[in-house]
Amino acid sequence: MLFYLLQTLNTALSEAAKLTSLFSNNENGNVIVEKQRGALQDCMELHESTLSLLKKTVSRIEDEHKKT
Repeated sequence: MLFYLLQTLNTALSEAAKLTSLFSNNENGNVIVEKQRGALQDCMELHESTLSLLKKTVSRIEDEHKKT
């Protein structure tokens, strides 16, 4: 069960990294409408929070698993 959970979280991190790349590419050249800029910023902030929580979760689970 623990292996499946870690595998799922790592897959989520991998997929989230793809979004990070998309956000980075958007900042480097694509012109967006000013109204979209705020929505994009909100998405980027939510994405960063999600990545952080996923990383913390994986780390905590791995730490707990090492203790057992």
